[in-house]
Amino acid sequence: KAVSIISFSKKIKHYIWLNYVKDGAGVDKIRRWYSQKNPYSYDIEKYTHRIKNTAMPNSSTFMVNHLFYDSQLPEDNLQNAPNQIFIVWLGDNQITPNRQKSIDLIRSVNSESKVILITSDNLADYVLSEHPLHPSYEKLSYIQRSDYLRAYLMHHHGGVYMDIKPMDKPWLPLLEELNATPDMWVIAPHEIGSWNSSPASGVLGKDQRNYYKSVVNMSAFGCKPYSRFTDEWIAEVNRRMDYFSSLLESYGDPQAFGYMPEYPIPWLELAGRITSPLSLKYIDRIKIVKDMQFGTYPGGYR
Repeated sequence: KAVSIISFSKKIKHYIWLNYVKDGAGVDKIRRWYSQKNPYSYDIEKYTHRIKNTAMPNSSTFMVNHLFYDSQLPEDNLQNAPNQIFIVWLGDNQITPNRQKSIDLIRSVNSESKVILITSDNLADYVLSEHPLHPSYEKLSYIQRSDYLRAYLMHHHGGVYMDIKPMDKPWLPLLEELNATPDMWVIAPHEIGSWNSSPASGVLGKDQRNYYKSVVNMSAFGCKPYSRFTDEWIAEVNRRMDYFSSLLESYGDPQAFGYMPEYPIPWLELAGRITSPLSLKYIDRIKIVKDMQFGTYPGGYR
């Protein structure tokens, strides 16, 4: 009986293979049956992922893999990361009390470093004439201008980028460690969780989630300028800006904060969606610092 059951099972398996798997036609029969039983109804919420109050696509239509495009910069011609920390405030509104408290803390903890607050008023001082900002930069939302600038500043200037949030760990010892290690390009805390690793689809997304403690936290990091990491980062940012430029032109004035469905660039498209995969690509060139995360104030850091 055992033999006959095994033989019968093999016949069933062979039948399924021939009729439903081999050429895919059988699978399509199942799909047709499913679609008839479950008529399609379009709902944008099905394709939307929410992190707190921020909405972004859960099903990307942007399938260009920037990991294929390798930097041509030589690895043995790196500059040291200068002892400077960039923080960015580009809004037209006044800096909020909690943000000012964070700025004061950053300056106090990093008294041996040059802390540079980038605003719309002094940004031009840090834009190189031979490397102007992308023509559509001014059409970006304030958040994505910050995303763009962290790539630009780290590639062309180096040092540290920080969000304006409370962090009580000084950067100078970390920059000294980075500069003392020739084969390291980036030093940073890791992402706070797998859910925040900006995962791609498929195997890459799985690896980003599984190895999120090797993914650079996009809110705070130190970089040597002109490394292959920053070169590929800014190159991909500019390629995506080229793609979105006509959509940005037709959108009108960008919002100050948040993600609006009609705004054409998804929330993480110029930030973690680029650097998170690069963190895995260059995992041997990145020093991850443990126990280095932002704090919060009562009522949040905003």
